[in-house]
Amino acid sequence: MYSCKKVTQLKLQSMQRSLVWRERWGIFMHRLICAGCRQVDKQMAFISRAAHKLAQNWEENLNSTHLSAQAHLRIQAELSKKR
Repeated sequence: MYSCKKVTQLKLQSMQRSLVWRERWGIFMHRLICAGCRQVDKQMAFISRAAHKLAQNWEENLNSTHLSAQAHLRIQAELSKKR
């Protein structure tokens, strides 16, 4: 039976590579008895969804935000003062 630490390591590795059957089975068996690891899985899934949504919103805002010509000139003037 895997320890909680080993299960967490394998779950993180599963984001980078496909786990072999034995590793997936070990995680499944551990999660049957460990409520803490089931909770960590839920938290990791939440963080992953939040990060993807943040990245998506960032891209949308980056593409839709345009500065006025006046603001652009003001920023350029401030930057050139600092050089």
